[in-house]
Amino acid sequence: MNRSRLLWIAAAIVAATGLAIGAVYLRGIPGPTRPHQAAGADASTLREAFNADAGKVRIIALVSPTCGACLRGASDLQNRVFGTISDPSLRGYIVWVPKLDGHENNVGEATHTIADPRATHYWDGDSYLVRSYNQILQLGQDAWDVYLLYGPDARWDGPNPPQPQYWMHQLTGVTGPALDANAFADHARALLD
Repeated sequence: MNRSRLLWIAAAIVAATGLAIGAVYLRGIPGPTRPHQAAGADASTLREAFNADAGKVRIIALVSPTCGACLRGASDLQNRVFGTISDPSLRGYIVWVPKLDGHENNVGEATHTIADPRATHYWDGDSYLVRSYNQILQLGQDAWDVYLLYGPDARWDGPNPPQPQYWMHQLTGVTGPALDANAFADHARALLD
Protein backbone atom coordinates (compact mmCIF):
# COMPACT_ATOMS: atom_id res chain seq x y z
CA MET A 1 0.00 0.00 0.00
CA ASN A 2 1.45 3.39 -0.93
CA ARG A 3 2.28 6.10 1.61
CA SER A 4 -0.49 8.54 0.58
CA ARG A 5 -3.12 5.79 0.93
CA LEU A 6 -1.82 4.95 4.43
CA LEU A 7 -1.91 8.62 5.42
CA TRP A 8 -5.48 8.93 4.16
CA ILE A 9 -6.56 5.87 6.15
CA ALA A 10 -4.82 7.17 9.28
CA ALA A 11 -6.53 10.56 8.90
CA ALA A 12 -9.93 8.86 8.48
CA ILE A 13 -9.39 6.81 11.65
CA VAL A 14 -8.36 9.90 13.64
CA ALA A 15 -11.40 11.85 12.40
CA ALA A 16 -13.79 8.99 13.16
CA THR A 17 -12.29 8.49 16.62
CA GLY A 18 -12.59 12.21 17.38
CA LEU A 19 -16.24 12.19 16.31
CA ALA A 20 -17.01 9.14 18.43
CA ILE A 21 -15.27 10.60 21.48
CA GLY A 22 -17.08 13.90 20.96
CA ALA A 23 -20.47 12.18 20.71
CA VAL A 24 -19.84 10.12 23.86
CA TYR A 25 -18.55 13.15 25.76
CA LEU A 26 -21.59 15.24 24.77
CA ARG A 27 -24.06 12.66 26.02
CA GLY A 28 -22.48 12.87 29.48
CA ILE A 29 -22.75 16.64 29.92
CA PRO A 30 -25.78 17.69 31.93
CA GLY A 31 -27.28 21.13 31.83
CA PRO A 32 -29.37 23.47 29.77
CA THR A 33 -28.56 24.45 26.23
CA ARG A 34 -27.16 27.95 25.98
CA PRO A 35 -28.15 30.23 23.10
CA HIS A 36 -25.63 30.93 20.39
CA GLN A 37 -25.43 33.32 17.48
CA ALA A 38 -23.46 33.61 14.26
CA ALA A 39 -20.07 35.27 14.68
CA GLY A 40 -21.10 37.38 11.68
CA ALA A 41 -19.46 38.24 8.39
CA ASP A 42 -15.77 38.76 9.13
CA ALA A 43 -16.69 38.02 12.79
CA SER A 44 -18.39 41.44 13.02
CA THR A 45 -20.91 40.35 15.67
CA LEU A 46 -18.16 38.93 17.86
CA ARG A 47 -15.95 41.98 17.25
CA GLU A 48 -18.75 44.31 18.45
CA ALA A 49 -19.26 42.26 21.63
CA PHE A 50 -15.50 42.10 22.26
CA ASN A 51 -15.15 45.88 21.95
CA ALA A 52 -18.28 46.51 24.03
CA ASP A 53 -16.54 44.64 26.85
CA ALA A 54 -13.42 46.84 26.72
CA GLY A 55 -12.09 47.28 30.24
CA LYS A 56 -12.72 43.61 31.03
CA VAL A 57 -10.47 40.57 30.72
CA ARG A 58 -11.68 38.53 27.75
CA ILE A 59 -11.23 34.93 26.68
CA ILE A 60 -11.84 33.69 23.15
CA ALA A 61 -11.94 29.91 22.70
CA LEU A 62 -12.15 28.32 19.24
CA VAL A 63 -13.49 24.79 19.66
CA SER A 64 -15.34 22.20 17.60
CA PRO A 65 -18.65 20.90 18.93
CA THR A 66 -17.76 17.36 17.78
CA CYS A 67 -14.18 17.15 19.04
CA GLY A 68 -13.70 15.24 22.29
CA ALA A 69 -10.48 17.09 23.17
CA CYS A 70 -12.15 20.45 22.44
CA LEU A 71 -15.12 19.57 24.65
CA ARG A 72 -12.80 18.55 27.48
CA GLY A 73 -10.89 21.81 26.99
CA ALA A 74 -14.12 23.82 27.10
CA SER A 75 -15.22 21.93 30.22
CA ASP A 76 -11.84 22.65 31.85
CA LEU A 77 -12.31 26.32 30.97
CA GLN A 78 -15.69 26.24 32.74
CA ASN A 79 -14.48 24.37 35.82
CA ARG A 80 -10.99 25.73 36.34
CA VAL A 81 -11.25 29.26 34.96
CA PHE A 82 -14.84 30.51 35.17
CA GLY A 83 -15.54 28.18 38.09
CA THR A 84 -12.65 29.52 40.18
CA ILE A 85 -12.72 33.20 39.19
CA SER A 86 -15.85 34.99 40.38
CA ASP A 87 -14.76 38.44 39.18
CA PRO A 88 -17.56 39.96 37.07
CA SER A 89 -14.91 41.60 34.86
CA LEU A 90 -14.12 38.26 33.21
CA ARG A 91 -15.85 37.59 29.89
CA GLY A 92 -15.76 34.62 27.53
CA TYR A 93 -16.59 34.23 23.86
CA ILE A 94 -16.88 30.56 22.99
CA VAL A 95 -16.62 30.23 19.23
CA TRP A 96 -17.76 26.88 17.87
CA VAL A 97 -16.08 26.02 14.57
CA PRO A 98 -16.80 23.47 11.80
CA LYS A 99 -13.91 21.07 12.40
CA LEU A 100 -14.19 17.25 12.64
CA ASP A 101 -17.48 17.43 10.76
CA GLY A 102 -18.96 19.84 13.31
CA HIS A 103 -22.13 21.59 12.21
CA GLU A 104 -24.20 24.36 13.71
CA ASN A 105 -26.84 21.84 14.81
CA ASN A 106 -24.18 20.31 17.13
CA VAL A 107 -23.56 23.60 18.95
CA GLY A 108 -26.62 23.61 21.23
CA GLU A 109 -25.64 20.46 23.08
CA ALA A 110 -21.95 21.46 23.13
CA THR A 111 -22.84 24.70 24.95
CA HIS A 112 -23.48 22.57 28.06
CA THR A 113 -19.71 22.54 28.56
CA ILE A 114 -19.55 26.26 29.40
CA ALA A 115 -22.63 27.40 31.28
CA ASP A 116 -21.18 30.45 33.03
CA PRO A 117 -23.36 33.51 32.31
CA ARG A 118 -20.23 35.60 31.60
CA ALA A 119 -19.60 33.44 28.52
CA THR A 120 -21.48 33.86 25.25
CA HIS A 121 -21.52 31.33 22.42
CA TYR A 122 -20.96 31.89 18.71
CA TRP A 123 -20.88 29.82 15.53
CA ASP A 124 -18.13 30.58 12.98
CA GLY A 125 -19.67 28.68 10.07
CA ASP A 126 -17.34 30.07 7.41
CA SER A 127 -14.18 29.44 9.53
CA TYR A 128 -13.20 33.10 9.34
CA LEU A 129 -11.58 33.02 12.78
CA VAL A 130 -10.00 29.62 12.13
CA ARG A 131 -8.07 31.24 9.25
CA SER A 132 -7.47 34.59 10.97
CA TYR A 133 -5.94 33.08 14.10
CA ASN A 134 -3.81 30.75 11.98
CA GLN A 135 -2.14 33.88 10.58
CA ILE A 136 -2.05 35.80 13.86
CA LEU A 137 -0.54 32.92 15.84
CA GLN A 138 1.56 31.70 12.88
CA LEU A 139 0.40 28.13 13.40
CA GLY A 140 0.86 26.82 9.89
CA GLN A 141 -2.53 25.10 10.21
CA ASP A 142 -6.13 25.94 11.01
CA ALA A 143 -6.61 27.47 14.45
CA TRP A 144 -9.05 25.46 16.54
CA ASP A 145 -8.87 24.00 20.01
CA VAL A 146 -7.12 27.25 20.95
CA TYR A 147 -7.75 29.40 24.03
CA LEU A 148 -6.85 33.08 23.87
CA LEU A 149 -6.62 35.67 26.64
CA TYR A 150 -6.95 39.44 26.27
CA GLY A 151 -6.38 42.18 28.82
CA PRO A 152 -8.75 45.06 29.54
CA ASP A 153 -7.03 47.42 27.08
CA ALA A 154 -7.31 45.16 24.02
CA ARG A 155 -9.33 46.51 21.08
CA TRP A 156 -10.35 44.76 17.90
CA ASP A 157 -10.21 47.58 15.38
CA GLY A 158 -9.52 45.90 12.04
CA PRO A 159 -11.04 42.91 10.31
CA ASN A 160 -8.67 40.50 12.06
CA PRO A 161 -8.67 40.02 15.83
CA PRO A 162 -5.82 41.49 17.85
CA GLN A 163 -2.83 39.47 19.01
CA PRO A 164 -3.74 37.81 22.33
CA GLN A 165 -1.71 38.59 25.43
CA TYR A 166 -1.56 34.89 26.21
CA TRP A 167 -2.80 31.70 24.57
CA MET A 168 -2.76 27.93 24.90
CA HIS A 169 -3.79 25.12 22.59
CA GLN A 170 -4.39 21.38 22.20
CA LEU A 171 -3.05 21.03 18.65
CA THR A 172 -0.56 18.47 17.41
CA GLY A 173 2.71 19.77 16.01
CA VAL A 174 2.25 23.36 17.20
CA THR A 175 4.72 25.21 19.37
CA GLY A 176 3.35 27.25 22.22
CA PRO A 177 1.95 26.24 25.57
CA ALA A 178 -0.38 23.24 25.68
CA LEU A 179 -3.66 23.85 27.50
CA ASP A 180 -3.35 23.77 31.26
CA ALA A 181 -6.56 25.33 32.56
CA ASN A 182 -5.07 26.05 36.00
CA ALA A 183 -2.17 27.99 34.44
CA PHE A 184 -4.61 29.74 32.09
CA ALA A 185 -6.68 30.78 35.12
CA ASP A 186 -3.53 32.15 36.78
CA HIS A 187 -2.82 34.31 33.73
CA ALA A 188 -6.43 35.55 33.74
CA ARG A 189 -6.20 36.43 37.44
CA ALA A 190 -3.00 38.40 36.80
CA LEU A 191 -4.79 40.46 34.16
CA LEU A 192 -7.77 41.05 36.48
CA ASP A 193 -5.55 42.44 39.27
